[in-house]
Amino acid sequence: MTSSTSRTSPAARTTNMGSAWGIAITVVIVNSMVQTLLILNDPTPPLTWWIWPQALISFGAIVAVITLVLMALQLGSVGECSWSATLVKARSRFLPLSAYTAGLVIATVISFALWVVPGLIILAASPYLLIAVADGRPDPLRNNLRAIRAGLGRWILLLLVTCLLAGIPWLGSALAAFFWPGAIGTLLTWVAFGLAGTALLQLWCRNWRNIMGAAASPASSIAV
Repeated sequence: MTSSTSRTSPAARTTNMGSAWGIAITVVIVNSMVQTLLILNDPTPPLTWWIWPQALISFGAIVAVITLVLMALQLGSVGECSWSATLVKARSRFLPLSAYTAGLVIATVISFALWVVPGLIILAASPYLLIAVADGRPDPLRNNLRAIRAGLGRWILLLLVTCLLAGIPWLGSALAAFFWPGAIGTLLTWVAFGLAGTALLQLWCRNWRNIMGAAASPASSIAV
């Protein structure tokens, strides 16, 4: 079966990536609505017990968004992107992504609790980890480090871009909380972080594919 990367024209890739962004925007908005609904009753531990199932629902929604956006971006870069193809690929990678996302979140939170520097180091040292998991690569951590070593200069540049883009929704969330407190501000904050995160994922996914190629990717077997 022929890889789609060798036959997909630039115009087709642009169309496919547009479809990927359409999927990403949709799931970001849906997730933002879910996250907003979860805080409407203002759960405050330890006075309320339902914060724990709410936290699980919130985490599951975030993992689902990461999975769907990653798969859509990967399919959009190497083959035809559609809702059906994205859902099929996302279903096959949801459990591994859940495990790696949970591990990364726990390690980062513990590191930030001890000191901010270890947390930043963990995040900076794992930009390709979830992409490698979504890509179906064996030993994602090793492939993550391999991609960093292979494109060290681009890794440093993308870290700077990430810091810049991540700062925009942080500022936007502060403004949203000031001008639109409550549910509206929360909804706008999640949308802003979701769109900024999608843009960053696209940059890191593109760099990953430039370094690692399309071999063994879940989208590389799609023929066009």
